Amino acid sequence: MCMLETAISAAKAGGKVLMKHFRKEHKVHSKGPRDIVTNVDIESENAIIKTIKKKFPKHGIMAEEKGAIDKDSEYTWIIDPLDGTNNYQNGIEFFNVAVAVAKNKELIIGVVYDPVKDEMFVAEKGKGATLNGKEIKVNQKVALNHCILSTNPGSTLNKYKSVYYRKFSHKLRAVRIMGSKELELAYVACGRLDIYYNTSTYLWDVAAAIVIIREAGGVVKKFDGTEWTIDDNEFIALGRPLLPEILKIVERK
Repeated sequence: MCMLETAISAAKAGGKVLMKHFRKEHKVHSKGPRDIVTNVDIESENAIIKTIKKKFPKHGIMAEEKGAIDKDSEYTWIIDPLDGTNNYQNGIEFFNVAVAVAKNKELIIGVVYDPVKDEMFVAEKGKGATLNGKEIKVNQKVALNHCILSTNPGSTLNKYKSVYYRKFSHKLRAVRIMGSKELELAYVACGRLDIYYNTSTYLWDVAAAIVIIREAGGVVKKFDGTEWTIDDNEFIALGRPLLPEILKIVERK
């Protein structure tokens, strides 16, 4: 079984766990302000890691709850067992599992799975992006006032970080805060949303979806216009035609 097939199988294994416990009572622990973890996160992560280790026992793993499991390998699996934990805990049907693979520091595989809708977003570097086997592409809109942007609360509520939001939000058709970073990014990849930006995030929160957006014809940039890398935590993802206008706005003093 190749790495892409294993990533898909691992995401399905995690999704099965999520659906088994959805809208049932969970043990909840706080990891920080507005950041919780449940017993379901951990069970899903264990199922994902078990699937990966069965096929690729010598590969490294970076998981949200277990942290880094270092191996002497050029490949690292990046796992988010439950993106959208707050939604999940409150019974809101907008959450996902995400599995990515990096070769050294280059992201090469991304899988985002929505187990509620049974939607599987998949991409492999150089081979395009699909949703349930059908090719997907980002929107190629050229006018901001036709666009829907999505972001996370931390990018709008923090006084310093909200400067970007204030600069261009009023130029958009609508803004959404949906609560699941990778699924929102996957929605940009398939054209349901037009733009997503984040000013503070962890790699496991976005890695898989960034592969998908890039393979769907989108761009992922830092706010200075340079290419996002796995060492960065601020970015904006969108279709290429909108990029010059966005960068002009956010760079304006």
